[in-house]
Amino acid sequence: MKKVLIFTTAMGHQSLAQAGKQAFEQAGWQTKIYFSNFRPELRLYNFLAGVLPFVWRWWFTISQKPLMLKFFRPYLGLRKKAALEKAIKNFQPDLVISTYFIYNFALARFKKKFGFKFFNLLADPRTIHPSTICSQADLNLVYDQQAAWFLKNFGLPEKKIKIIGWLTKKDFYQASYQKKNSAEFVILFCGGSWGRLHLLKILPLFLNLPLKTRLILVAGKSRLLYFGYQLFKIAVEKKTKIEVYRFLNDLERFFCQSDLIVGKAGPNLLFESVAAGRPFLAISHIPGQEDGNLAIIEEKKLGWVAESREKLKKILIKIFQDPSFYRSVLKRIKKERRKNQKAAKKLVNLASLAVE
Repeated sequence: MKKVLIFTTAMGHQSLAQAGKQAFEQAGWQTKIYFSNFRPELRLYNFLAGVLPFVWRWWFTISQKPLMLKFFRPYLGLRKKAALEKAIKNFQPDLVISTYFIYNFALARFKKKFGFKFFNLLADPRTIHPSTICSQADLNLVYDQQAAWFLKNFGLPEKKIKIIGWLTKKDFYQASYQKKNSAEFVILFCGGSWGRLHLLKILPLFLNLPLKTRLILVAGKSRLLYFGYQLFKIAVEKKTKIEVYRFLNDLERFFCQSDLIVGKAGPNLLFESVAAGRPFLAISHIPGQEDGNLAIIEEKKLGWVAESREKLKKILIKIFQDPSFYRSVLKRIKKERRKNQKAAKKLVNLASLAVE
């Protein structure tokens, strides 16, 4: 039996790893996920991107300079090195997949020593930081042609680049059936800890909408957001039907109840909405890193981008007053859904060819 070891960490990287695990297990591979929480790096990232976004945009830009990449490479190459080597020795994989760039520096060294094939699965679809590209990997797996062009312009040989679409857990594709209550318009808020203050600020715009609505508010791991949602529910539940939840492991069951997904424009939430056949309304994004996600939404008409209260108000009015405005994106979403649904099979086929 072929064996694949998938290295991942928190946030969207873990979602990609879980989707990959599902694909390989369905194909009969022995599959294992190696998870490690890079606390110093992720805490700094959370603080800068979530609290000081203007600083994060500056850092995202300056850290792409070749001198900066060269400076940090020795440090990144030592991160988790001993633990990774132990995991590889114990599992003895035929294939290793990395969903987080810091792993790549150590895995590139171990590749020759242990003789495994190495795939680098890029966790951003369009705005790609050069540090996430791995020239030592057998393949760098990307979302689309624009991402492939970026890697080629960076100097990566075409034979090391493969376009597979976006890998999403099959549960979200299974959530794409019709709602039972078609008379009710359901809006799902997926905020988590990102953009929590912005979510609370724009919530009042979703009240007194012209159709019967139900709001499902998912706070994720943010206590502040959960507390704010609860206060909001107490204040307005006589006017609007509201449900509030903490972190959910089965978020897909709420997708199938919803007509519209609202949240930060992270790639996994965006493409999970696509998999479920639901329009996505982006009300915030991480500067620099997620700029390309907004472009994808508008370019492919997968929903709408409204990061200001004025624009959000206009879009909500159009959604509720003009049914054709809402329906106009559904056909494009189905097209994107069909494309991404093939990503799991493409990944497994590439893996099978690599380890023959």
